[in-house]
Amino acid sequence: MNRSKFTRHLITHDCFLHHHGANHDAWTRRGQKKIVSLPRHREVDLSIVRAICRDLGIPPPPEK
Repeated sequence: MNRSKFTRHLITHDCFLHHHGANHDAWTRRGQKKIVSLPRHREVDLSIVRAICRDLGIPPPPEK
């Protein structure tokens, strides 16, 4: 999945960028203490996308 589309998906589900790392960005959801790492690749593997959504408690994006 395209990283920019996935970040838009995160933002629409009340998630925000916690901080930038060296190779990953840390994202969290408002009201949660869980922080997940999103790699800075142009394309993110669907298994990683699903795991991030599961950890943040949001639905995965529709697969097209």
